[in-house]
Amino acid sequence: MIRRQALRLKGKVFEQALKAADDASMLSGFCKFITERILGHRILPLVWMDQSGPHERGVLSPGKEVTIYGPDVIGQGQKNTCLQLPDVAYFRFLNGRVSARSSSVISRDNTALVERFRAPEQASFEYASGQIAKHSSSSAVVTPDKSEVLERGIFLGGNGSENYYHWIVEVLTRTEFIEKLPVQFSDFPLLVGAECMAWPSFRESLAIYGGNRQLVVLNEATPYTVKDLVYITSPNNIPFNLTRGSRFQLHHFATDGQSMRYLRDRALAACKPAISDQRPGKLIFLARRNTRRAYNEEQVFGILQPYGFKKVYFENLSFADQVRTAHAAEVLAGPTGAAWTNLLFCRPGAKALCWMACENGEFAAYSTIAHEAGVNMKFLQYEAGFETTEELYSHRYQIDETRIYEGLQALQIGVSE
Repeated sequence: MIRRQALRLKGKVFEQALKAADDASMLSGFCKFITERILGHRILPLVWMDQSGPHERGVLSPGKEVTIYGPDVIGQGQKNTCLQLPDVAYFRFLNGRVSARSSSVISRDNTALVERFRAPEQASFEYASGQIAKHSSSSAVVTPDKSEVLERGIFLGGNGSENYYHWIVEVLTRTEFIEKLPVQFSDFPLLVGAECMAWPSFRESLAIYGGNRQLVVLNEATPYTVKDLVYITSPNNIPFNLTRGSRFQLHHFATDGQSMRYLRDRALAACKPAISDQRPGKLIFLARRNTRRAYNEEQVFGILQPYGFKKVYFENLSFADQVRTAHAAEVLAGPTGAAWTNLLFCRPGAKALCWMACENGEFAAYSTIAHEAGVNMKFLQYEAGFETTEELYSHRYQIDETRIYEGLQALQIGVSE
């Protein structure tokens, strides 16, 4: 609790310090002094990477129009929308600074270049992570400049890269374009976060998608100045966090169906899934061992168990077993969370039931994946009572257990004989 309050106070200081660039109030000036002189951070100009200046760049895949599919909420139906995806591009930076958990580069002219999600509501999106401690639309508070030096590399990290969804959908999908880079980058190593490599399933997935390139593992707490850096933008992107009171909208989810097929095809070819009695079961309950978003899980499972559902802790499985288990499943049920990324590997015709806070708005990450995989996915909504995405990701909640019966009926799932 004390640590959380201290972090919140530091965030307020950074917020006021950023205002010092726009006004000359005594409070803003004092907070700028604390930020730079006491906490050792720097306040740098911020430029969106797609609008950045004279850096070598190239288009690896042209932009395209795609359809985004919202959650099919029981009793409400499903919405979809068309979205124009930007080009997938590479940027080359000389002496660019990166950190494993940030979708940003600090250029040699001391500008914070941030890969953003392009939408009109830019002021509602937050990208602070890793070396970006806080930012406004024009300035960024950057962590202390005590970086290690690397000769060269292709950056394979970014906001949320330690999360299974972000790792698979936003980070590993960049590997499809590595071989399209100019030939002078053919022997560049991949720069990957240590936290990602600590998870066996992450390492295994990188071996499937990353090829035989050398790996350089980055400590999450350390920024790195790379003498010759290549940064590839992601073909799939969502705002990392939203400001208080903001909700996700359909057009906040840039998801390329071709990119999803790349993930699916490579994984199925490598893992060679087969329907087997050794798998945990064809009706799968997505159980959680950690305490993030704790809820009345045992009571919910008590309702599902007579239908033949079995608990599976996807985060404890190898990547290959996650692929095989999802591919064998006829029905999946569970709360919203990164394990739903494995919908990518389900067979067409599978069914899914997910419960999600209504404060998440039109959160379309998993519903769009489900559509691309041919999965019939239904959603139940509940009120969490929180106003920020950070709170939604971490606080406990209670779901009305009788709603689960409603979901099972919508998917026409009967009690197991």
